[in-house]
Amino acid sequence: MRFGKSLDMIMGAWKSQNVPDILIRLTLTIAKLNQAMYLLLDHYVWLVKVGLLKGDSKKLAKTAAKFWLVTITASLIRNLYDILTI
Repeated sequence: MRFGKSLDMIMGAWKSQNVPDILIRLTLTIAKLNQAMYLLLDHYVWLVKVGLLKGDSKKLAKTAAKFWLVTITASLIRNLYDILTI
């Protein structure tokens, strides 16, 4: 289970504010915050599926997937920037 990973991602976003390069700082922060939201929603979907909470798991999973997509996109932009600066 990844129940503590969301907090780790939020702390990583906080620490990424010290990166001097603005594009890397921005993409790291966006990626980590979106991954934290994805994980939180994923936990909620799991809790709905096991019956501990009530909610629409399909709609929540779709929203979680959008956060995941933003995470991947921000990470790809950062990686492309790293490649271009080398």
